[in-house]
Amino acid sequence: MSRKPNCWDNAPIESFFGRLKEESIRIQKPRTIKEVYQLIDWYMDFYNNKRRQKGLGSLAPIQYKHKLGA
Repeated sequence: MSRKPNCWDNAPIESFFGRLKEESIRIQKPRTIKEVYQLIDWYMDFYNNKRRQKGLGSLAPIQYKHKLGA
């Protein structure tokens, strides 16, 4: 890296992991590591394809990407 790192570099991923824990793991309470993997896989699909986000104009990330034509 060519610049001095700062605390904001990790903010997006920390926000994502906080939402992952709050919206799925604390609700479902998986008991085995296999259930954890399945829950994370489900949440990744949900987050990218179905979960609407206010910052993206109330669209899911994949919908927003298609809207931009990227």
